[in-house]
Amino acid sequence: MHEVGRRLGCAPSSVMRWSHARDEHGDSGLEVRFSPGRPVRLKPGDRKQLLRMLQLGARKHGYDADHWSGARIADLIKREFHVDYRSIHKFCDTTPEPNSFNEISVFRHRF
Repeated sequence: MHEVGRRLGCAPSSVMRWSHARDEHGDSGLEVRFSPGRPVRLKPGDRKQLLRMLQLGARKHGYDADHWSGARIADLIKREFHVDYRSIHKFCDTTPEPNSFNEISVFRHRF
């Protein structure tokens, strides 16, 4: 397992997992499966509204500086949509350029 992992550039535990999957399910056990990740918690209309709110800037929503952090976004979502995100990964540490939020950058976080 260690030698195979070294040659493939992966951990021996991955090789072991693949080996067990093939033993248990045959070749189909090695097929790549889609993992949808965490379910989206905002409705599609709320997601669009959130994007518009973020584009307006943090000051427009009562914050003292015009930058968004994960904590601020979580707070805004809780205030406006009554959805509680206890922890959001680091989202934006610096002041973004005006209108720099777009649907891809915002919603890759699966709000």
